[in-house]
Amino acid sequence: MARLAIQRQAVREQLAALPDVAAPVQRPAPPVPARPQSPADWVTVMRHQAEQVEGQALDTRQYAQFTALQRQVANTLVQGFRADRGPAQSRYDTYGEHLASLQRHAISAPVSRVVLGMVPAGERLALQRAVATAIQRHRRRARD
Repeated sequence: MARLAIQRQAVREQLAALPDVAAPVQRPAPPVPARPQSPADWVTVMRHQAEQVEGQALDTRQYAQFTALQRQVANTLVQGFRADRGPAQSRYDTYGEHLASLQRHAISAPVSRVVLGMVPAGERLALQRAVATAIQRHRRRARD
């Protein structure tokens, strides 16, 4: 018992020497590209805009700009998905991650659903599985 008490005291001293961490360490958000080129760039722009306007009342012009961005992102993702000639599973994983990322915000989630609706029917189920897997991975990271 004495040996255990000594070990506990040593651990307490080590813990006391550690700095206090108030919040979990977060990775810095990727920079928002001024001129998006790739589907990943467009997803970053869409997520940034969704974060900026979430909870705000938009006037007619702002709403039109936001919906135009949603259409642009959806079309870019669908075109990128169709044009990607890499391995099928890699393509599903990449675009599944993009769509899961868009689903984090209620106002960018419709873009993800539109993209899934525009993907060829034969590939839709595999892409939906990849999205579900990516969402689970995001939830595990957020929980940990």
